[in-house]
Amino acid sequence: MRAAILLTLLPAAFAAKSVPEMISEAGKMSQRLFPVDPSARSLAWEYDAGRCAEIQPDREPTDFIEEEDSDEEVSGLASGGGKAVDFLNNLRGGSGTFYSDTLNSIWWYLCEQKDDDELLRCVPEAEADKDWDGNCIVPLDSPCTFDGFCESKDNCRWKKAEHGKVRETYYTPEEGEAATDYITATNMDGYNYSTGKYLVVAMALALLNIVFWFIFVLGRCCCCCLHSTCCCIKCSSKPKEEGYSVCYQVRTPIFFYLFFLACIVGASFTAFLGDKDMGTSLGDLFDHSREGLDDLKSFLEDASDPMEEISGLVGSAATSASTILSDNDYVRDDMDAVVKSLNDWGTIYSAELEKADAKGMFDEVALGLSDNVDPIVTEIQSTFDTLSEGLVEQQGSTQALIDDAVFEVNELKDTVDGFYEQIDDADKRTDDMKDLRTASVLAIFGVALVCIFFGFIGVISYWTTCKWDDFLIYLMNITWFLGSIIVTLSWILAGITIFISVLANDTCEFLNIIVEDFTPYVGSEASVGLNACFNNTPLVVAFNMTKNLDFQDTIDEQLAEMEKFDVAAAISNVSSPLADLSTEIKALVPDIIMPEFTEFMNIVDSDKSEYNTVDQASGKSLKDLCPFDMDFMSAANLAEMMNDPATLASTTYKGAGNSVIGGKTLASWVDINGNPIELNPDVPDVDSGAWFDRVMSVQGICTDPGQGCGGVTTLGDPCPSGNGCSFPCADIIAVMRTLYFETIPDTLDTQTKMLIDLGVEYQPTGTTACPEVLTWPAKATYGTGGAPGSRVYDCTTVTPEMANAGTTKSVEKGLDDYGAALATTLDEVLDIATGAIGDIMLEIEKFLCNMKCGFVRDVYTNVHDDLCSTLLGGLLQVSAGFWFLAIFMFLTCFLGAMLVVRMRGISTEEAEDYEEGVEMKAVNLDLYN
Repeated sequence: MRAAILLTLLPAAFAAKSVPEMISEAGKMSQRLFPVDPSARSLAWEYDAGRCAEIQPDREPTDFIEEEDSDEEVSGLASGGGKAVDFLNNLRGGSGTFYSDTLNSIWWYLCEQKDDDELLRCVPEAEADKDWDGNCIVPLDSPCTFDGFCESKDNCRWKKAEHGKVRETYYTPEEGEAATDYITATNMDGYNYSTGKYLVVAMALALLNIVFWFIFVLGRCCCCCLHSTCCCIKCSSKPKEEGYSVCYQVRTPIFFYLFFLACIVGASFTAFLGDKDMGTSLGDLFDHSREGLDDLKSFLEDASDPMEEISGLVGSAATSASTILSDNDYVRDDMDAVVKSLNDWGTIYSAELEKADAKGMFDEVALGLSDNVDPIVTEIQSTFDTLSEGLVEQQGSTQALIDDAVFEVNELKDTVDGFYEQIDDADKRTDDMKDLRTASVLAIFGVALVCIFFGFIGVISYWTTCKWDDFLIYLMNITWFLGSIIVTLSWILAGITIFISVLANDTCEFLNIIVEDFTPYVGSEASVGLNACFNNTPLVVAFNMTKNLDFQDTIDEQLAEMEKFDVAAAISNVSSPLADLSTEIKALVPDIIMPEFTEFMNIVDSDKSEYNTVDQASGKSLKDLCPFDMDFMSAANLAEMMNDPATLASTTYKGAGNSVIGGKTLASWVDINGNPIELNPDVPDVDSGAWFDRVMSVQGICTDPGQGCGGVTTLGDPCPSGNGCSFPCADIIAVMRTLYFETIPDTLDTQTKMLIDLGVEYQPTGTTACPEVLTWPAKATYGTGGAPGSRVYDCTTVTPEMANAGTTKSVEKGLDDYGAALATTLDEVLDIATGAIGDIMLEIEKFLCNMKCGFVRDVYTNVHDDLCSTLLGGLLQVSAGFWFLAIFMFLTCFLGAMLVVRMRGISTEEAEDYEEGVEMKAVNLDLYN
């Protein structure tokens, strides 16, 4: 029943019924999906709208907002609401703990106002806090020892009880008293002062403005006749008789009058942009609310649909899994066979591996086979076990869970459908009041501009040369008189809007703190779903449902790991070292045996001391006596050297300073009869061995003529035979003969067999044609196929040595066949995911993916931006417009009251000319009299 609990709690938590007093009426419409701290956007969400993108295609975000006119774009570009919100936020809280401390104080104060019965620790057992097994939770310090009573559920004072631990409270009694004092205090230390001071300041300025202009009007009326007196000269409505300085006392004030006019226009534009932001934010708010409801409905549908599908698939899937996976014993057995074939190969050819210095490489290959293939085998075998056992065991509990949950989900979907009508109705009412809202905001600015326009007409009349329009200067009286009233109203509106903005900003910051952990504010039960959604934690985990779906989690992990496995790459990781090992084996003859043989065959070029030491008896060194210089007998010409050395010698011999007579006869040394060595005689030798014996029949040296040297009597001369004829080259020739007749062909045969059994170089797994058996020596039997002496290599099967060890495939062939079979099985297991097991896996995965309701946080982010950034920013811009209007309108009124007098006066120059004229007239009258 946990799924039913989960899906019932989720929309209840969205409704957030525990905190309705903390948000506005507009916010309540979207509170079911209410916002997130914008700073949390740095979190990387793995799921789109709470659903896995791999299972369900990404849903394009609904674009409800249409561009109504170009003013929307202007508002977006020129708006400074975001900066205004940041400024207010910093002004209120800065970087300290103001908001968290204030929220705690508010919450603790509200808690203190509750009845004591609501905060009791010990309650009747029916109302108590219990664990998942239905037992009362007993903390270490529990006082609830009397029958029928247990620990209460967590509330605003008591934290959730835990077995065996001391139960904690959210605050101490002293902290509760301090919170009450802070919330209810009316002095400068209380919260009321911190929020109300902005309103009080504005109202005080409005009152001062009324008093100032009352006194001014009274003074101007009373000073009409007493304007020349000291106390009335400043506010008199009559110009000074001595005139005014046109530049400083008239034109300069006019300049500032026009400047303040521009400032008021700017304030009006600021308020206009703010109103536009407010309109945009309200539209976005409803759009995001609809989108949130869409996500919620999709969430519920995506939860119920797969559960209904799973209910019909669970039984058949368990049977299908057992049937499909019943014949896969080879996975482990064939792996063991591959390991055995490699070990057999290493045992049979251990001597050759040592000779080739490749034992370490062989050990690495064996280790690599285990490291690369074993994990795949283990994973597949584990998946077999889980599919055949885990699914069957969980069948009953999963079906029971699903059937109960589907009924609850369907009821919730009906409830969600009713929310759309409420949002549409609120959206329509807001849209209908759009023009009224704009008119209400901008009306006072319009009146102010009209008043200033009257004053502007007066300024224009001042500048004209006509006298008949001077009476228009009196329009300036309308500017300062009505403007003073506008200033008062502006202060009042500025105070109200900034007060509302402060409360809204505090509420937004409080919500940012609340969403970090809902537990202290909505209780542990309701907070489970909310915290899970805001942390993008799977709800099956949050509500302790994972035990019922351990099978799915295990399969999920195993399939994910299996999909990562690249069997071809794993086999390649083993085959590549096998290829390297094969390369080393191919070098056994050319790089190890042949260098030794070549050294014997090229004594003339040797620097060995034993070849260059002079024999006292003959007075010659072995290099002189055995001037062998057959550098064509090398690894590069191995095949020709063994099969047709005569032709090879005649075509490739270089001689190192010696000469070949007629392309046949070698002048380097003579045969045992004293004749030049014929490399390629007219009558060919019987075979390669006969050629070797004839060419290597060098003469001896006469060391004791008295004993007979075959007719040679001079000491040190070449001799063909006799007791006194010594053959110093005999031992060297014997070694050469052993190498040529036995070591090289035997090693070459072993090398070929090793390569055949390894299976890398030769067919059928390799790319090189199967080699031919040497045509000599006739007395040796080489090759692995057919009857003894058939002298045929068969690369399609292993050698008799490997066959006798019980291995029927070469190492590479066995590995390739196993890799192919393993890849096929891996594909079959993955293909199961598209069949019976795959269907249920897909549905379970859909269900689990939907249980990650991170879309709640996304919707919260959008709505939070709408209310706490765009709407609040727009309101702050409107408030700033009122503040600027009040300030600049006051200055404009002051200048208007001053200019209406001065513009009707005369300049100081005119006053002086007038006085001089009066004086001149007086002088003339005196003369006349």
